[in-house]
Amino acid sequence: MSLTLAETKQIVDGAIAKAQELNIKVSVAVCDAGGRLVALNRMDGAIWASAYGCQGKAVASAAFSRPSGEMAERAAIPLRRASGSWRAGT
Repeated sequence: MSLTLAETKQIVDGAIAKAQELNIKVSVAVCDAGGRLVALNRMDGAIWASAYGCQGKAVASAAFSRPSGEMAERAAIPLRRASGSWRAGT
């Protein structure tokens, strides 16, 4: 799926508005479905490294076709073995 510049701007503006609502400083990266960077914006006062972290999250979201928040929730769930249910020590 390709994004237009207007759609990309809307995504960035929405993320920045939410950050302002939460009174935090963030960087926002938007990638296309292939994980290629389309937009990057670092708010005044955001730490410099956040520009790198947000790009990684955006690429991972594109690669797995899931929002990064959903992937964080799933990371807390233990993996299941292919043969059936997982039990400690087996």
